[in-house]
Formats: sequence, structure tokens, C-alpha cells
Amino acid sequence: MVTIKIHTKDPRLVFDIFDRQEISINDSMKIDDNSLLTLAHIENTKGISVSPGVIEFVLSFSSGVASGLVANWLWNRFNKKADKITINDTDIIMDKDGFIRIITKEIKKTIG
Repeated sequence: MVTIKIHTKDPRLVFDIFDRQEISINDSMKIDDNSLLTLAHIENTKGISVSPGVIEFVLSFSSGVASGLVANWLWNRFNKKADKITINDTDIIMDKDGFIRIITKEIKKTIG
């Protein structure tokens, strides 16, 4: 399991990631057959559609996960809308190669 926190000013980010108009805590979506992204928490004072905020996701996966594919999918959803990304409590520089490297490393570390 990998925890991803997205710091954003975009009130539509979570809706755009899940590609729907309504979303609740613990809602999930499949990235591929071996990985699942779950909305774990939203930090702000006035509700899900108010920004700025921090959106926390949990990425879960099985041993057959294609870590590069998942990392690219996540980067394509987050990169233009995130002000800051934290992966397992490590701040990530907003750079595609660094993001993909860290996600891939965390997935491999988790599945052993």
C-alpha cells in the first residue's frame, strides 16, 4: 500500500481523477487489473469541493502490478493540478521522472 497526498487549489481534482461528478471517502477505482486507487481523506474546512486542500489517496496493488504503468497513470492525473505531492510522507519534486521513480520504488518495496 502506498499513501499519496496531493496538495491542490483545484476544487475539481478529485472528481477529474475519478471521472465522475459525485465522490465519497473510501470510493475506489481500478487503475489496471492489479491496482486500486482509493480516496482516503480530504483536508479542508468547508467540504470536498472547496480549495485549497489536501487529498489523500491509498494505492493498493497485487504482486502482478505494472508499476511503471500505474506511475504514469497517476502522473498524468496529478501533474498539472497538484501544487505538492507527498508519497509515504516523502515530499516529491514536481518532476515526472522523479515521481515515476519514487512510485515505482515504493510499489516494489511494498510487494517485496
